[in-house]
Amino acid sequence: MLQHDLLMVENQLPYFILMELFKLTSKGQDNMSLEELIVIFFDPSSPRKDATSKLSRTLTVDGKKHQYTHMLNVFRSTFLKTVREKVKEHGWTLISTVHYHERHPTVLHGFFHACLPDSQSNHIESPRPPEKRLIYFALELHEVGIALKKQDCHDLLDITFKEGTLHISPLFIDNNSVPLFLNFVANDPCNEKAKPYFTNYFMFLDSLINSSNDVQIFHEEKILNRV
Repeated sequence: MLQHDLLMVENQLPYFILMELFKLTSKGQDNMSLEELIVIFFDPSSPRKDATSKLSRTLTVDGKKHQYTHMLNVFRSTFLKTVREKVKEHGWTLISTVHYHERHPTVLHGFFHACLPDSQSNHIESPRPPEKRLIYFALELHEVGIALKKQDCHDLLDITFKEGTLHISPLFIDNNSVPLFLNFVANDPCNEKAKPYFTNYFMFLDSLINSSNDVQIFHEEKILNRV
């Protein structure tokens, strides 16, 4: 699939080259912006309502404006509007991608394998490094009365905890969305200006899931959806 190939980190072209080509081919025409065309083209990989409305002409990182670096960067930015606002408002610190990828190099592949429609795994329990856990697995949270609930009409990375309930936006997993998310995560350590939002997001989900019982809770609450 062309969309899949063009979203791979290793296939990205510098954005200024794409912009020059776009200017040459759209000269004299009242067309949509290049950013809007990119989002519309890639949106079927993870369909959302009004995805183009989440675009900004420039990226703001640490109070400084930066231009997009490539197409993956443009599409990735449409998932980040709410979480960027929350990080800025609360002064949160994101976990380093180097720390995560060194200690958990294959965990995302295992996470997605457990959620894919063709997965035949009945038990996905995996060994955890001997370190203090700050977050308990979904089943453990359920047993002590902390509920997991799906929240609609929120951005994917928008997660909230209120009155004993962890509210998580639904994640749809299929053979199109998995490569997309893996490339979002791969982009984090490759771009020094990028904040590791997706790496932190999947780190959090992985910390909640360690067995098929945990996955079942996510499925029952329609937070994880195999399509």
